[in-house]
Amino acid sequence: MNIYIDESGSFVSAPVKCTWNVVAAVVGPESSRKGLHSALKSLKLAARANLSQEVKLGSLSDQQYLNFLGDIARTHAVLFATATDAGVNEPSGLLRHQRMQVTKIRENIPRMKYDGGKRGVALLDQLEKISPQLYAQLVCQVDLLHDVVGRSINYFAQRIPGTLSAFRWRIDQKNTSKTTFEEAFEKIAPALLQTRSFRDPAAKVEGFDSLLSKTE
Repeated sequence: MNIYIDESGSFVSAPVKCTWNVVAAVVGPESSRKGLHSALKSLKLAARANLSQEVKLGSLSDQQYLNFLGDIARTHAVLFATATDAGVNEPSGLLRHQRMQVTKIRENIPRMKYDGGKRGVALLDQLEKISPQLYAQLVCQVDLLHDVVGRSINYFAQRIPGTLSAFRWRIDQKNTSKTTFEEAFEKIAPALLQTRSFRDPAAKVEGFDSLLSKTE
């Protein structure tokens, strides 16, 4: 299964409401990869954009955008998104949430089973120190990952169970070297995901394990 993740917006607290920042993931089986790449190429050609550059929504007509969504839909991929309104994200509120999250992780250290989460615990000081805007982005990305894992597994187990044999994550990287935020996200996200899973465990549907075993 291939998971492509990108974000839109700066996540900086804004003076007006309806200032949306979004993190989205397109998730699809390996068989959809060629179709996804073809859809993106067609979009860039329609927008007369360089194939190596991003295409911004403002440079597209409504019809070009709808055609692109239609091309994506035909690949059997699914879309997940987490959005936040920067107009209601006051820095003081983000700071309170940030401190509360650090406290929850510390409380759950004894319950953590997996090494990724335990390694992330060592970076709690770094989590406490990141800026409010980066913390808001971090929370949105962790929420998105939780949603992708929690729902895409059951979704594809019913339809294309073989795609769950491997997971390939493609997270947009801004530079050739990782930024401070990207480094922090990679290391802290497992601890945040484990902490959230204690409160909100992923759903399991009886019978799906037998479907998966038939594909092995």
